[in-house]
Amino acid sequence: MGIGLNINQLEFSPEVPNAISLALATGQTYDLDTLADTLFECVEQRYLQLKNGNTDALRTDYHRHLLGLGKQRVFLRPDGSRFSGVIQEVARDGRLVIRTNTETEHFGVKEVQFA
Repeated sequence: MGIGLNINQLEFSPEVPNAISLALATGQTYDLDTLADTLFECVEQRYLQLKNGNTDALRTDYHRHLLGLGKQRVFLRPDGSRFSGVIQEVARDGRLVIRTNTETEHFGVKEVQFA
């Protein structure tokens, strides 16, 4: 397990068409040591929340930042089929929960993406 962050990278291989960096997203260049210190402080804060059993606060914060939560979106399955739905949550087992017009479905990693 690890964390990978693209910080000051401005070019990416065509093999990763959706890659982005903090510099590309903001138009700024970052000091890596300062950014690392900030990252470590944030990770430590979350670790201490987890260690102290404060998982409800972690889930609440996670869902507050979850892209597309509660919004009607079009999704794409690996077979290329599209469907509309609303992201409800990320379940405790890590699967994405999407409500469609007819049912609620659970998706694992790479089983669905935004269209």
